[in-house]
Amino acid sequence: MSNSTLVVTASAAGAQSVSRKLALELAETLGGPVTLRDVSGGLPVVDADFLGGREGASTKVSEELIAELRAHDRVILAAPMYNFGVPAALKSWIDLVARAGQTFRYTETGPEGLLTGKTGYVVVTTGGTPAAGAVDFTTPYLVHVLAFLGISGAQVVTADRMVVDANASLATARGTIRTLASHAAA
Repeated sequence: MSNSTLVVTASAAGAQSVSRKLALELAETLGGPVTLRDVSGGLPVVDADFLGGREGASTKVSEELIAELRAHDRVILAAPMYNFGVPAALKSWIDLVARAGQTFRYTETGPEGLLTGKTGYVVVTTGGTPAAGAVDFTTPYLVHVLAFLGISGAQVVTADRMVVDANASLATARGTIRTLASHAAA
């Protein structure tokens, strides 16, 4: 898919999720076809079959998720911060797509991502925790995961401290989206 975007959302709030809404706004602003993968309902967890390379429920879902990820030019990971980290469902998605020999490989100098040539974005929302603060383990983790897979230089959109001033947080996030879209178009 040319200029296609995969949006991975994980909020338990579903369609009412602010991280989901912002990620879809970003995808729409960037243009091109969009695929939404909402993992909030849960995914299989890594199990012995998966680790042993045997066919099983988690291995089958992993193959589907990896194929979907490979098929898109851009990926947007959208996550609310739950207790300073990512929702469990998004962690399961990460565990299922990070597969040695498929999305990364080990080399003499360390791991090397195999999903190069893609553009990555991270959309994070928080209730009261400041983004990029000492206890924001969500944003750097998601940026690192994308880089680990070969999608380096991920751009970040945050709507943090939503319970403090939602309007200001949303205005800042939407300003970032406009800036990212104008840079992508250039």
